[in-house]
Amino acid sequence: MAKCYAIIGSNYNGKKDYDKAIEYYQKAIAIKPDLHEAFNDIGVAYVKKKEYDKAIEHFQKAIDIKPDDYETFHNMGNTYVHKKDYDKAIKHYQQAIAIKPDYHRAYNSWGLTLLKMNKIEEGKEKLEKSIALGNLSHGNANLGHIFLIEQKETAALQHYRKSLAAFEDKNKFWELMKEDFEGLNLEQYGISAAYYEEVLGKIKL
Repeated sequence: MAKCYAIIGSNYNGKKDYDKAIEYYQKAIAIKPDLHEAFNDIGVAYVKKKEYDKAIEHFQKAIDIKPDDYETFHNMGNTYVHKKDYDKAIKHYQQAIAIKPDYHRAYNSWGLTLLKMNKIEEGKEKLEKSIALGNLSHGNANLGHIFLIEQKETAALQHYRKSLAAFEDKNKFWELMKEDFEGLNLEQYGISAAYYEEVLGKIKL
């Protein structure tokens, strides 16, 4: 029954009804208090609600139950990025990688966090590692952003095209690129919306 409640919670999560999702995850935990996945999923729902302290609380409960849950360490790191506590974010990415050394998502997130800290070269190194481990889609897109920041448009386009090629659903690539402009605040690096659109227009050429 606990698993059934957790599945219902995930369905509500997919519908973006996060309060209902949390309600059903909590029902699952009431039956099976050591269901670490439910604590993690509650944390994810709280992140969506931008209630980051509650998210961290539930991620920590998941980790207390399953200390080798590298995905929860990664989620915790992402939550600290939202709180702009970049050092703690990196610490949690490192813990995820210590558990699973080939976890390319953690290297990707680590690289983006270093970018937010204006540690461009270090960020580039982590993104290259993420790509080497198989993250051809997001890794190449993010490395392309760094080259664009460095005013190396040709190199940026090369990585954007590699990213596009890695997406089975090409629409997902274009959605990602639009989200990244605001999500990474590329304007703060001198990249205007008009120039970014111009570069995106060259990807297919």
